[in-house]
Amino acid sequence: MDDTTVIAFDVVPTDPSRPLSLAVEIDGRPIWNRTVTELHTVTVPLLDIDHGLHCLRWIVSGKKSEYTVLDSHGTIVSDSLIQLRNVTIDEIDISSMLHTVAKYTHDCNGTSSLASYPLYSDMGCNGHAEMTFSTPLYLWLLEHI
Repeated sequence: MDDTTVIAFDVVPTDPSRPLSLAVEIDGRPIWNRTVTELHTVTVPLLDIDHGLHCLRWIVSGKKSEYTVLDSHGTIVSDSLIQLRNVTIDEIDISSMLHTVAKYTHDCNGTSSLASYPLYSDMGCNGHAEMTFSTPLYLWLLEHI
């Protein structure tokens, strides 16, 4: 029996001229790290992963204050973000449930206190998002659908 779990997702920059960096870890092990200037599809086979809890972590860095453009009323006109799309585990799309299973922790790039928010696919502040899942995967999905 093949116990390989495959995690995949698309990494999409909203403004390649103002790139952000993204590092990805599974259980504290680095698996991907890039300055994102174009769409990347990340596919990570987790060979013979032990049954139990696991943590997927996306770490955003490189955001500068000038990457967020405001109008005279303080409304964001343009911004540099990293978007996570088509997030799958074993080919099961979990994108629509990210906000219930993943938290995005940041301090609005130094303008507020450190806080955690539901992850809705967009990451525009230096910080990290974490999703804890368990294997066997079908049991975790049953608990979270």
